[in-house]
Amino acid sequence: MKLYKSIDVWERRGETTLVRYRCLESLETGRFSVQNAEFFRGSVDLRWGDDLFVESLAEEDPVQRMGSHATLEAAIQYYNRFFDDFEWRDVPVHLM
Repeated sequence: MKLYKSIDVWERRGETTLVRYRCLESLETGRFSVQNAEFFRGSVDLRWGDDLFVESLAEEDPVQRMGSHATLEAAIQYYNRFFDDFEWRDVPVHLM
């Protein structure tokens, strides 16, 4: 049985942008993965990302998606390096 604990980690980027990393800790191994990250600007409904989080978790094991890491910080750094080339400016603000 694969059990995970959900952990939200927040990062402030600049004056107006927040990033919520949707992390998981494997209860079997104690290692961490980032399932996805959500970008927020201004006032938004935080529940909009829940569907994506659950859908992604159901589709693929988080370790297969982003690996497993000894610390939350290492998992987030890996996630950020993986998506460094993505052009966030092309994503509509309501989808960030």
